[in-house]
Amino acid sequence: WTPYFAIASGLVTEIGGMLSHGAVVAREYGLPCVVNVPGACDSFRTGQIIELDGSTGIIKVISEGTSSLSNSFNTDDLFSGDISDEQGTPVSTGVGRGPARVVRTLEEAHEMKPGEILICPITDVGWT
Repeated sequence: WTPYFAIASGLVTEIGGMLSHGAVVAREYGLPCVVNVPGACDSFRTGQIIELDGSTGIIKVISEGTSSLSNSFNTDDLFSGDISDEQGTPVSTGVGRGPARVVRTLEEAHEMKPGEILICPITDVGWT
């Protein structure tokens, strides 16, 4: 998982806590991270522009995004107002905003692009 943390702009996991692998590595990389968001892989879609607050645990969908992702996005193109939000356990402070990348298997992680927010069930070593 470590190579993906280097290019991610944040992390959301369905399970985990303060000492889970994803939380610890996110803090090491200075990434905002929210864990314990049951159903996150079903609640979000790859390409949605989301904002996650690692201090409050709130994840908001800012825009439905587009079906094709580029390596960057322009926050000026986002409309105001939330489409939906989810709440989890905040474990690494900071705010991340970017395209979501929903990853259910490690093989899917290879499609991740720089600046995306990784959303997955768990990042523990045993899962890989």
